[in-house]
Amino acid sequence: MAELAAQFSGRRPSRSANRSDRLAVILHADVAGSTQLVQQDEHLAHERMQDAFRRFGDIITRYSGHVREIRGDALLAEFDRASPAVSAALNFQAEQAERNAQRNESIQPTVRVGIAMGEVFTADDKITGAGVVLAQRVERLAKPGGVCITEAIHEAMPQRMPFDEKSLGERKLKGFDEAVRVYTARLHKGSALPMPADVSGTIKAPVVPRLAITAAIVLIVAGGLLAWLQPGASRFEPASVAQMATPLPDKPSIAVLPFENMSSDPVQDYFADGLTDNIITSLSQFGDLFVIARHSTFQYKGKPIDIRDVGRDLGVRYVLEGSIQKSLDSLRVMVQLLDTETAGHVWAERIDRPLDDQFKVQDEITNHIVAMIASVGVDHGNLQKIEFEQVARTPTESLQAYFYFLGGVSDRYTEEDNLIARQMSEKFLETDPRYTRAIAKNAWTHLQDYWNGWSESPEDSLIRGIELARAAIDSDPNDTWSRWSMASALLLQQQHDASIEEYQRALKLSPNDADVLVEYGWALAYAGWPEDGISLMKSAIRLNPHPPGWHFWDLAWTYFVAHRYQLALEALDRQEPKTNFTHLLLAACYAQVDRLEEAASTMKHFRQLEPGYSIALAAATEPFKHPQDLEHWLDALRKAGLP
Repeated sequence: MAELAAQFSGRRPSRSANRSDRLAVILHADVAGSTQLVQQDEHLAHERMQDAFRRFGDIITRYSGHVREIRGDALLAEFDRASPAVSAALNFQAEQAERNAQRNESIQPTVRVGIAMGEVFTADDKITGAGVVLAQRVERLAKPGGVCITEAIHEAMPQRMPFDEKSLGERKLKGFDEAVRVYTARLHKGSALPMPADVSGTIKAPVVPRLAITAAIVLIVAGGLLAWLQPGASRFEPASVAQMATPLPDKPSIAVLPFENMSSDPVQDYFADGLTDNIITSLSQFGDLFVIARHSTFQYKGKPIDIRDVGRDLGVRYVLEGSIQKSLDSLRVMVQLLDTETAGHVWAERIDRPLDDQFKVQDEITNHIVAMIASVGVDHGNLQKIEFEQVARTPTESLQAYFYFLGGVSDRYTEEDNLIARQMSEKFLETDPRYTRAIAKNAWTHLQDYWNGWSESPEDSLIRGIELARAAIDSDPNDTWSRWSMASALLLQQQHDASIEEYQRALKLSPNDADVLVEYGWALAYAGWPEDGISLMKSAIRLNPHPPGWHFWDLAWTYFVAHRYQLALEALDRQEPKTNFTHLLLAACYAQVDRLEEAASTMKHFRQLEPGYSIALAAATEPFKHPQDLEHWLDALRKAGLP
């Protein structure tokens, strides 16, 4: 009882030698209005409540959960992951609603469910702990027949799950010092409930981004950016959203503009771009921030701008901008954070460093700026140093390799561009064989050769791509690009579940990476979940409002797989620059909407550009999980005239 009292007061109970603490997903359910039901007919009410929980227990077991306790009008269960818990709850609620609808009398048990993630332990053969208490508190917020979940469960849910999750805002719960954001969960209208095999197999839910950097984020929430920059804070005027191109996100949002080179040395353009890249990459690893992608912010490079216009165009509350100026042996960086509504300064600083080691200086400045943004006014001590050293890591020790890297990234994906990208990555590796991103980029070029039919030996290209993807992970398993390249390699081998796990690992490392989000959506289309893929891609385009053309190609492709041809055509219309394979997908879409003359003409043009591409090559290289999806694609190509 002393331990429980400590939990209710918001304090951690002391640990004892005979218990094992662990993190778990907890489901708590009770019958709404059980007292009134018992007063009407005690025997029948207990019978029906027991029947409801027996059936609920069977469903929980099918979804790989464990029923820990059933007492009168309440049930307690434990799961390893979030998606099976929510699936089981919604499955039961649908079944119970149908059963109650068939009864005429008033004794119809209606259940409320709360699901939370937290620390639990077993004592006297019973499960208890803060996670249990939290699930109980959240369950009280659910309507009869409803399901409520915490933000941790919401964030841990794979995007492919067909659930609608609506925020109820932050709630102050008894026994907890910090407010908890709570969501309702229900099934998408017209969607089928996930079966146990769909949520209990090898696909694991991504770890909550907060848990990946738990200590740092907790401190940030306590007194850093999430409090300091939160819209509505009294520190400065709230941003107007009336003229925003898109609504402001429900988290602090920022765009990092390209740093300006104020030196006479044009080589410092690379340093300025590299510093901008480092800051964007570092901030993108915090799941509690909303960070606009590099491709969209670099649209403003070298152009006169009005900060308020940038805020409206990109849909962000804050903009970071800066400049660098190099002298013979030192570097000066000017940086300022601006409110896009008022164009006023929130924070500004001048940073002077001796230029004895360019990369060391770049890392040091990146760490300093990110730390200032994330923790202004808060002393994190050693924790800050450790966390930000993990976030901002120089990709290579070779300045020459880094210049090649910055100059070799292309937004076009033609055979010629792919060859240039390979040559550049090989130059990286000549100067620094351990440069992880160069290894991953090289792997990706070989996979592109295989997929697009640009190789004289597709099988060799696939094998080489797989080898390099493995080498990238061996070089740095915590690099987003290494996980991304392995995800692509596994997809092309039709190892869909393993591929999805790698995409989730990549997103865990960098939750704001729009490129990975788009490719993950593309992979989900191949795995048979195109609608979930479309949802991810829309999120990516919000992070990257001026995306590279291939984002729209992947979106159009996913629309095609979903049989939404008109939307696919609209996405292809937005793709710039067009590539050879734009014409292939255009022809397939035209064929599916019976615009056969346009299909034939477009396919003729594609065959002039890619004479080696054929139905046989498409059948051999398109990694669809389900045969009917492959046949859907091949049928469209045949109708359009591909031999």
